[in-house]
Amino acid sequence: MNAVVPDASVLIKTVVIERGSEAATRLIREAPLLVAPAHVYAECANALWRRAHRRLASSDAVMARLAGIFALPMEADDLEDMTPTALSLALEFDHPVYDCYYIAAAVQNDATLATADERLYDLAQRVGLGDRAILVR
Repeated sequence: MNAVVPDASVLIKTVVIERGSEAATRLIREAPLLVAPAHVYAECANALWRRAHRRLASSDAVMARLAGIFALPMEADDLEDMTPTALSLALEFDHPVYDCYYIAAAVQNDATLATADERLYDLAQRVGLGDRAILVR
């Protein structure tokens, strides 16, 4: 396996125990290189905020989980170079541009996309990533 582009849904599973956490943690641990669009941190922070907002975790707990995500050996790709590709995909496939950044990062880095989001996985198949897309369950 080449580099892996984990989306926020996969990264969250490495710090929050839920369905697919073991598979996500194993994938992240075994990946030779992790790379993601820089907005992945904002998406992870928002997912953790929702947990605190819904009173599923304390503020201290979600801050500690965010620190766990920052501790991962992951390269964050600048969005500027990927934006034309991400927007083009979003327009062509009528899919949110935030998700399309992950596909653009996978293409740009000749990497495997890892997601727990079935819609994003389906889009990756339609775009032609094929076996370079993994649905983490």
